[in-house]
Amino acid sequence: MWNRCRLQPAQGQISVKEFAAQIDVPLLSDTPFFHELGVGAAFRIPTINTTGSVKKL
Repeated sequence: MWNRCRLQPAQGQISVKEFAAQIDVPLLSDTPFFHELGVGAAFRIPTINTTGSVKKL
């Protein structure tokens, strides 16, 4: 089976840049019916670049 699969030489580069942020805002703490209540938000922005080639045999 392996003799049927021909691996081709490849070269390339991967560049990854990422930015992330998160915020949590407490609204209530230690009150009747609520031990803790808050609002939170988060986001992430990834940037992935790939370059390269595969040589034909």
